[in-house]
Amino acid sequence: MKENIMKAKGVKDYDGREARVLEKLREIIRQYYELYGFVPLDNPILERYETLGKKYSGGEEILEEIFSLRDRGNRKLALRFDLTVPLARYASEKKLRLPYKRYQISKVFRDGPVKKERLREFYQADADILGSEERESDAEILELFYMVFEDRRIGLKPEIKVNDRRILDKLMEKTEIKNRESIILTIDKLEKVGWSGVENELAEKRVNRKKIREIKDFIYIKGTNKEKLEKGEKLLGKEVFEDLRYIENILKKRNIEIKIDFSLARGLNYYTSTIFEVYSKVSKSSLAAGGRYDSLIESFSGKRIPAVGGSIGLTALVQSYKFPDIFRDDKKKVYVFSIGDLKERFLVTEKLRNSGIISDVDFKARGITKNLQYADYYGYGFCLIIGKRELKRGKLRLKDMKTGKESDLSLEEIIKFLKA
Repeated sequence: MKENIMKAKGVKDYDGREARVLEKLREIIRQYYELYGFVPLDNPILERYETLGKKYSGGEEILEEIFSLRDRGNRKLALRFDLTVPLARYASEKKLRLPYKRYQISKVFRDGPVKKERLREFYQADADILGSEERESDAEILELFYMVFEDRRIGLKPEIKVNDRRILDKLMEKTEIKNRESIILTIDKLEKVGWSGVENELAEKRVNRKKIREIKDFIYIKGTNKEKLEKGEKLLGKEVFEDLRYIENILKKRNIEIKIDFSLARGLNYYTSTIFEVYSKVSKSSLAAGGRYDSLIESFSGKRIPAVGGSIGLTALVQSYKFPDIFRDDKKKVYVFSIGDLKERFLVTEKLRNSGIISDVDFKARGITKNLQYADYYGYGFCLIIGKRELKRGKLRLKDMKTGKESDLSLEEIIKFLKA
């Protein structure tokens, strides 16, 4: 009897076009991270359970989603749910030269409800600055993510929403709410469940109607950034809004606009002040998020190392947008085939490869249509077609897969063009 083998629930195979897009996105993101002086770090997938389960690591909802297991020594371990907590553990163990700017593009794991847009295993691309309290470092993180998504190869027209956790804390204090962390977790669901869903959950948590109204009135303050800040200051005082003003002014000078949004909460417990989320005006989806977490590393080791960073949801990015412009690789990749079973296609491919040109060849001597479809599926920029008549004239046909333009050229001319 044949065994029915299936993949685990909530995970994904990347192949064909998606695999190419994923790899290209990683390459583009890595280029920007390194352009801004960030260095790579590769932390283990496995952590001690107590590391990920610490009070300040994630919060009550994240605890429910941790994949846990035991090793042969009966030690409790867990799969990382993000890349920030392992970074904090690493920083608490090492003597780092500060500021330390690191990036990591890796998989994380969460045992949450499985939906089409939410997997249990997914890629994140993080960038963090450790050891700097200066607000310029917050601005640099925001600028970095803006530049990634503004890149013409990605072109998702980013909109950056920014808030400060201290503003929400002050709001909780003003409304005399005691279980602040739990209430902020509820506010964080606004984008997913709408105000009615938030209001129902607040009522379930025994927040009275008057306080619910005060929370709603505040988080829905409208107007320009200037008007929002002025209205907010009248309600909560100036001090908790100073950093937002400063960061906005820095980015304005760099021609980057941010949108101050008092409803933005970010559910993870470790955020201490600046929080942000990057949205796309094209795909209408969240692209990245993060903030400042000045106490997380200290909670592990007692060493106070302020930190700020963010994470691009790489899997969600691949799922939500097709990226037609980056699927066709920037490198001049060539797929070689012939009209009829002409062995020259193997010799031509060898000469292309010896010249450093990325190329592949049709092994099966298939027809033109099937070969063009194959080359298109795997993202080849060019097809090189060998025919009897062209060979007699010492020519080969080069087809640009993006424009459809065809040219009859000698192999030497083709190599020169592709290497240009």
